[in-house]
Amino acid sequence: MLVQSLTTTTSHQENIQGITQTLIDRILDKCLTDFEHEDYIAGVHHLCVRLGKLLQTHGTDTFQDWIKDYCLSHPVSQYLMQSPFTKRCFDKPRGYAGDATLIDYIYRIGDLKEEHSEAGRMIHDACIMSSCCDSVRWRAQHLGREINKMFDQKRRKISAISIASGHLRELSYVDGFDVKIENFVGLDQDENSNDVARTNFPHSNLFIFDESIRYVLAKKLPEQSFDLVYSTGLFDYLEDKLASRMTSRMFDLVAPGGSMIIPNFAKGMPEQGYMEAFMDWYLIYRDEAQVFDFMSELNMDEVESYDIYSDPSGNVLYLKVNKKGCIPLLHTN
Repeated sequence: MLVQSLTTTTSHQENIQGITQTLIDRILDKCLTDFEHEDYIAGVHHLCVRLGKLLQTHGTDTFQDWIKDYCLSHPVSQYLMQSPFTKRCFDKPRGYAGDATLIDYIYRIGDLKEEHSEAGRMIHDACIMSSCCDSVRWRAQHLGREINKMFDQKRRKISAISIASGHLRELSYVDGFDVKIENFVGLDQDENSNDVARTNFPHSNLFIFDESIRYVLAKKLPEQSFDLVYSTGLFDYLEDKLASRMTSRMFDLVAPGGSMIIPNFAKGMPEQGYMEAFMDWYLIYRDEAQVFDFMSELNMDEVESYDIYSDPSGNVLYLKVNKKGCIPLLHTN
């Protein structure tokens, strides 16, 4: 009976895989036809939407198991790899997905580093018109606005720190940096990214450390607190336990009356299937309850208030935690 049961299960799985392959063929063939007719926007949109729905049905494990390789073997992949956006992420020249140069592609900043055809450029442009890229651009604007808002609230020069800071493009949205900022610390393990940030923002009150997040977790930063502590894309890569530890350590850095902001991509993002199948880009997507759990190691007696909200596209969740102005003393018996 056990042998019969295993045989039945295997047959069922093969049947499901056969149905899925037929569906994937239709999705990829339709995209290929669009590309051959130079309708790149329609092709990319169709591919992202349909692969997103397929991933929601079958899950990331199935994508990793065989769907990704199946997609990469299709002729449409030859078109997609002509796109600097897709190609750079897949090749990972810095050793990891989503490097600061790739994020600059989303911001439409700088020249394209990878060789590309005219079709590749059109596919590249179609990709960065997607809703998830809109969310990345909104994130930089939002964090810049939060820096401006903190200055307005404090009515004095403020201090801030960005962890895993990349190219610090959010500083482009800070009006009058030297007027508003007492000191700003950026910390990133990618020295190339840090050099770009130093060149683009040559402020005497901007200090950038060539260090990984271990530097923060080990409490090696100079003894200092900050009015605003934030990260941009870091938590999308942190497992739950490490995310909670990092949240706690970041909150330790918040000065009384200051704030901490942590974004994380939300579950159900439409482009997730495309990112995993063709870009080899894996994030940890979370819902509100999971973002709330970031605070599991905080001393809630120090928390004045917190809020969990999303960007206009609903692709990114934000946790903002405000620290009390006066930290209560610990009472001992």
